[in-house]
Amino acid sequence: MSTDGDLDYALARIAARRARRAGPATWRALESLRAFAPALAAARNGALVHWLDGIDAHSDPHRIEAALRAAWRAEVAALARWLPVRWQPALAVCAGWIDLPRLRASGAVDGADGNLARLHASLPGGHGNPDAAWQALLLARLREAGALSDPAFARLGHALAVHRERFAGLPPGNGWPLRGDLDNWLLGFLHSAPPGPATAFAWVALQALEIERLRGVLLSRAAREAAA
Repeated sequence: MSTDGDLDYALARIAARRARRAGPATWRALESLRAFAPALAAARNGALVHWLDGIDAHSDPHRIEAALRAAWRAEVAALARWLPVRWQPALAVCAGWIDLPRLRASGAVDGADGNLARLHASLPGGHGNPDAAWQALLLARLREAGALSDPAFARLGHALAVHRERFAGLPPGNGWPLRGDLDNWLLGFLHSAPPGPATAFAWVALQALEIERLRGVLLSRAAREAAA
């Protein structure tokens, strides 16, 4: 059963999290470390620690991926509990974002993987394009919550659509500057947009960028050492 949250409480929690968010100096220090164990220790000693449950210096790439997916779901579930119940179905769709790359890569679903199976079952229509199906589902849930009449959601949705279009045209491995541009735009949005539910979804997008960047740092180092 869903529990009704409070928007003002949610916005206060988001503001507190934003104040503690890893900044450029943190990322420069982290990305300067070439070995997995020192990079993990540096991440654990700062603002990224909440992503790292279940990861230790002996974790292999598979375990790292699974732990980060679990941390993402926990993060989005916590945010959903803070928000009024009308926004919780859309947040539930956001929780499935972390599994889209696996669904995109495999096409088939292992019934033993409950999270992937639930994502697959939730998507409308055929699954030839899981990303488009996921976006359609998110838009439907936002429409049901009344988001489409909110100019802040329109502004946020346009920025994310432009990012996706630009990102799709890039060669693999060249997307980090574009992600940085989006990160800066989202931070500006949080400062300038009127406080409201769109703030929560902008925060989700910022968290997605953060966990993607952390994933890249950890997996690149763990995979290189596993192959050595």
